[in-house]
Amino acid sequence: MGTTPIARRLSLRLGVLDLPDRERKIHTEPVPTLGGLAIFLGVLVGVVVGARGAEARAALGMGLRPPFLGELSGTLLAALFLLGAGVLDDARGLRPGTKLLAQLLAAGVLVLSGVEMLYFWLPGLGVISLSQDLGVILTTLWVVVLVNAMNLSDGLDGLAAGLAAMAGLAFFAYQALTGTGREISSLLSLAVAGAALGFLPYNFHPASIFMGDSGSMVLGLILAAASVLGVGRSTVLPRPTAFATLLFPLVVPLALLAIPVADTFLAVVRRLARGLPIAHADKEHIHHRLLALGHTQKRAVVLLYGATAVVAGAALAGSAAGLGAAVGVLVVGGGLLVVGWGGKGGGSGSGREEEDLFDTPRGVG
Repeated sequence: MGTTPIARRLSLRLGVLDLPDRERKIHTEPVPTLGGLAIFLGVLVGVVVGARGAEARAALGMGLRPPFLGELSGTLLAALFLLGAGVLDDARGLRPGTKLLAQLLAAGVLVLSGVEMLYFWLPGLGVISLSQDLGVILTTLWVVVLVNAMNLSDGLDGLAAGLAAMAGLAFFAYQALTGTGREISSLLSLAVAGAALGFLPYNFHPASIFMGDSGSMVLGLILAAASVLGVGRSTVLPRPTAFATLLFPLVVPLALLAIPVADTFLAVVRRLARGLPIAHADKEHIHHRLLALGHTQKRAVVLLYGATAVVAGAALAGSAAGLGAAVGVLVVGGGLLVVGWGGKGGGSGSGREEEDLFDTPRGVG
């Protein structure tokens, strides 16, 4: 939290501001947009503090072993690389192809450091070992999907930070409930949650700083690494009572970001159906539709928090108590959301623009 004011002052001094744009953006005043620096530092501090304790336990013959260090350093290096690319995009604007290339390179850093999908658990088949080529392809695809899902969710003040915090905490809880995962993935999940929660007070409406691509891509990459290390490299069989493990293991981490992932998919389909390039920006995402219904920005964000909490709660309930519990959470939580979804909020307020891989960045025709 203490690094966010520093990042804001630096952004103001360097003139790295997100300027209003009627066609693509909701906010009406220039806002500093180097919040990714504060988020990365928050993750770094959380990991360093947690890793010291883990290394001490390892010295006692418990907890982590040396491979942890390579995977962890590789994740932080890949995050640092995306942070740099994101800062360049926030300051000067990068073409979509350039951003995608940066994400692919970051995924390559993860794979080279050992963060790669190696195993899946499927009902009736047990643990399935993936070939190295297939593991690299799936890991790269997973990183790109989650990075852009988190990037796209940064459309309203506080939305991406809140979703990242919820995803980190829920994935940590999922691993504890199912008995899967590894300590390194739990550490990364908690570090993401802590950094996002520390940033949220400055980013909630009215935001005094935006996380920018530098922050959203870092959050997405670390969540992707945590999920790969938690279920893609674990040979621990899930507990038989865990309903969620009847599905493809990565469905649970994906469910925690279901709304931005689905929104990304629908945006691509919508633009292709209209004969538009996927880099064409619009204001038809879920958060834009909520504002159009008359919700205030705060109310829209809270509703999307609620939707994410329902999906995450259903996954966790199913993991702990079975299908009936998951359905119960979906029915009750979904009913409450339907009631809140239709309410009017009294105006849209200021906010953010759509920011994802598929947008044409500022200054690019």
